[in-house]
Amino acid sequence: MRPRGGWLIAAFTSYPAVRAECEAAGYSWVDGVVTDRNLVTGQAWPDHPEWLAGFIELLGDEVTHGEAVAAADD
Repeated sequence: MRPRGGWLIAAFTSYPAVRAECEAAGYSWVDGVVTDRNLVTGQAWPDHPEWLAGFIELLGDEVTHGEAVAAADD
């Protein structure tokens, strides 16, 4: 789908205040984090954890956290 000469994507999300503009441009707006092809979209900062996870998944990488290390008191 390429509405009005725009991006070739089927669905995405954005900040809720611009939902009407996205739909008016012909895109399918979804309430939540969306991955479509190589684009990951989220609405606002509360979506960052899920958005980052989707972005890392697209990159094909895995993030692991080892044991926390305390900073030196030097």
